[in-house]
Amino acid sequence: MTYTSSYPYGTRPERWGWERSIAWLRRVEMGTQRGMGAGLDSDGWGGSELERLARTFLEEEDEGRAADVLGRLLPIVLPKARRELSQRFACSAEHREDALTIAVTRLWVVRRQIEWQGANAFGNLLRKIATNALLSILRKEKDKDASEPEIAVSPPTPPWLDVDKLAGEVMLGWPEDVSMAERDLRVFAAQLYWLDRLPWAEIQPLVSGPRRPVSREEFDRWVMDPATLKDLAFRELMVKPEEVVRSILNLDVAPELGPLIAHHTGNAASGPGIREWTAREVVMIVLRLGYGSLAESIVAREDLKCSKDELDALVDRCRNRLPFLRITQDLIEALKPHPDKILADGWLWRRLAFEYWYRHEIPQKDILLRLAEPATRAGYPSFNQGNLTVWLSNNRLLEALRKRLREMGEDL
Repeated sequence: MTYTSSYPYGTRPERWGWERSIAWLRRVEMGTQRGMGAGLDSDGWGGSELERLARTFLEEEDEGRAADVLGRLLPIVLPKARRELSQRFACSAEHREDALTIAVTRLWVVRRQIEWQGANAFGNLLRKIATNALLSILRKEKDKDASEPEIAVSPPTPPWLDVDKLAGEVMLGWPEDVSMAERDLRVFAAQLYWLDRLPWAEIQPLVSGPRRPVSREEFDRWVMDPATLKDLAFRELMVKPEEVVRSILNLDVAPELGPLIAHHTGNAASGPGIREWTAREVVMIVLRLGYGSLAESIVAREDLKCSKDELDALVDRCRNRLPFLRITQDLIEALKPHPDKILADGWLWRRLAFEYWYRHEIPQKDILLRLAEPATRAGYPSFNQGNLTVWLSNNRLLEALRKRLREMGEDL
């Protein structure tokens, strides 16, 4: 099974795939291992809280505690780094965000090799790495504009690899000998029992048949099995773009997004929309929160004539209408009395991050928008930018799959 984009715009060229990220990390290796920001001008990266967190982040040996510290450190340092990049480079905000993501990833990878020299030096190092990353991105864009158009390709995953099955084993706890069809049957049974609240007498004919009879004892094992319940939660929280848009626009049924855009694009300037949303806003919602299109590409559309600030404000208006927190609360209520054992499992949230990042190519900030608050509500407060960076940096989740394959005598 290969990972391909489910969105009509293909793979985003700004996304740093796992091979390109590692290649970039190697290019900057020599520039960062000689020490922190030597010879760079200080620019006021002081403050006792920043200094305490930054030093702990570099010196903490335990990765879990370091990731938590990084989650508290980033809201302090990223706004300043973002502001400095915007002042120095007249490029898209998306490029600057990609550069900062790369910089944070790099800092995580080499943090134990860096000598602490103070908060200003730490800030200067972050700025240096982000600047180098942004210059690299801009050079690539310039080279791309001067050449033939690139054909976007999906991340390199061998076509023979059943990624869903492997990820289910590694992250959700499915036994190797349970087939995908068998998983589907067990999750369906759990859905009927936990979410639809049907009695066994009604469930039995739906899950059992002459070729695959299911006893009550077997059914009881299924619906109490942690792997089954985590997979049920995973599937509920993997919301299709149509369902995201339906939730935001408060529609009775999930719309077909292509015709929805086509219908409202012609009226985008001043035509009627849906309920309190103008036609123009409907198109922006479908593109940004449905398809996951980059803000840059939406702002560039002549028919919408929207600014980045306006688009950000629209996303903020939609935040409380996203379906993920409601789904999580429904799962908490449905799985009583033991939701903590299922929904607070960090590997469930890793599995969701893996799927949204690699398969659907959702940016990290949008993954956080979807899942950070639901994870906290479910009893897993560690779903933050720090941990998300750790999971996706250096392809740690992909490496977990590779480790499992090696145990099976295979490899990527």
